[in-house]
Amino acid sequence: MQLRSTIRFEAAHRLSLLPATHECARLHGHGFVAEIALEGELDPRFGWVRDFAKLAETCELRCEYRGPRL
Repeated sequence: MQLRSTIRFEAAHRLSLLPATHECARLHGHGFVAEIALEGELDPRFGWVRDFAKLAETCELRCEYRGPRL
């Protein structure tokens, strides 16, 4: 069994270390698309491929930006 989900989202930021005249110094945004695909056997007890609550926790941790301040 294969399950797919596509998520589209927008995010905004500003790059405060750039000169004020740089186009990226102002608040601006980007559009993102994330596609998740799961493949596996159905769990006979629950009827699912994966526990989506656990999957959501994993995705939130992996998508959180932990890099340097820009």
